[in-house]
Amino acid sequence: MSDSTDLIALARELAGDSKGRGRPKAVRLKRALSCAYYAMFHGLARMCADSLIGSSKIDRAERAWQQVYRSLDHGPASNRCKEIGIQKTNPGFPTPIVTFATQFMPAKENRNRADYDPAFAPTKGTVLAAINAAEVALKGLDTATAKDRRALAVYVLLQRR
Repeated sequence: MSDSTDLIALARELAGDSKGRGRPKAVRLKRALSCAYYAMFHGLARMCADSLIGSSKIDRAERAWQQVYRSLDHGPASNRCKEIGIQKTNPGFPTPIVTFATQFMPAKENRNRADYDPAFAPTKGTVLAAINAAEVALKGLDTATAKDRRALAVYVLLQRR
């Protein structure tokens, strides 16, 4: 999940995590929240494509992988994550997936506030906590079994009938 790792690193840089000097500007803190959410979103999109098509560029159909990656939609994905987080006993989803799903909604809400609420003024501490939560959730998602990641991919991508 190198894109996610890069986005987490960028979020930390924007939040001033490495410098530790004073309060970063609000615009940097807002961008950091947005990056943390997009790290989770792109991590989920990559996990879906890798699980359903394959992670090795040599062995996968690249166009099919890209189609699955691009099929993840913010609204339905967040709704499904919300369902998993609320139920916590959702059939077949282990703790790492429940943890990821539980963190996805607050990350999306933070991103929406950061991007669309001009009065929103996050603190450095809350931004760093959000970045840490996203990073832990992504690492946990990596620990889920291939079977559970595939089940999550189907759950967030496909419409129930």
